[in-house]
Amino acid sequence: MRRRRPPMRTALILIGVQLAACFGAVAPLRSDVMPHVRHSLRPLHTSPRQTWKFSFELAFGDNSPYSKKYPSLYDLPYAANLAITRDVLDRIVPIALREAGAKRRQLLYAPSGYRQFPAVPAAQLDAAVSPRGLATMMDVLGYLAQQSEVIASRPLATGDKGAIQITERRGGGLASPARAQQFWVALRKRAPQLQGFLSLRVAGHPAWRVIDISGNWKSKDVRGFAGAVRRAARECHLVVRIRRLRVQLRTDDNAWAAAPDGGQYLRHLETRGQLGLKQRLVHEYRPRVEQWIRSALQRYAANRAPGRAATGNFCDVALRSPAIGV
Repeated sequence: MRRRRPPMRTALILIGVQLAACFGAVAPLRSDVMPHVRHSLRPLHTSPRQTWKFSFELAFGDNSPYSKKYPSLYDLPYAANLAITRDVLDRIVPIALREAGAKRRQLLYAPSGYRQFPAVPAAQLDAAVSPRGLATMMDVLGYLAQQSEVIASRPLATGDKGAIQITERRGGGLASPARAQQFWVALRKRAPQLQGFLSLRVAGHPAWRVIDISGNWKSKDVRGFAGAVRRAARECHLVVRIRRLRVQLRTDDNAWAAAPDGGQYLRHLETRGQLGLKQRLVHEYRPRVEQWIRSALQRYAANRAPGRAATGNFCDVALRSPAIGV
């Protein structure tokens, strides 16, 4: 029986592989020819990317090392807090993007609120990232900014959490720190189930997204949110529209009292085999961040009087704070 000659295409491929082995060159491989080899050469974060919104601050977590070294940014006027937050996070964000293999879409600094606390400046970073990169982003941001919790979310019809989105139809009230604080207090007075908001922009208009992070909203609560929003907006002279949506939510946290070295974030990296990144965070990046914080405090907060927490009739407070943009 005569041995069948291999097709010309196969022969050429085999010759190319042999030449590569001899001369140390690696020729591009088509996935339909040798898919297992192609997969093994794939870079770390090249899975399909999805765009997520990462929400985080520079308000150091309780009992974190930063909170014991540096003054609380909550005690500063909003403008000083914003300047320090932007100065430091503008340097941390590129590190997180690079280490996660992510692509930045938008970075917004705007007010965010949590329960009864005053509105503070927070970063809302939209980035396209792979599933593995998503986890890396959250660990890097949480560790370097010493956050108790980092939140990532994206609208998705089949998402695991309910949410409401409030968009201002005209004006910039929702982006103004003072008016944001007024509206948030007026809204929570009518709907205490709402625990916090993050800022975004929708077709160029300031907007808020309030997510049911704890999963405790009941159907009757959700039905009542629209009325609560309308009444609070009327009280604060805002013109808004509201819609319900579902979001996919991911959270990452570290209990600094129990893990003062950021151990929960670092252990996640170890579990994923990212030991080199862990070493860079501890020995290279964190010392840089501490220097950036010290410099920003010296530049923007030297001899600054503490800020005043909002009290009283919030919608009668003079509105002197500028709107915050991208």
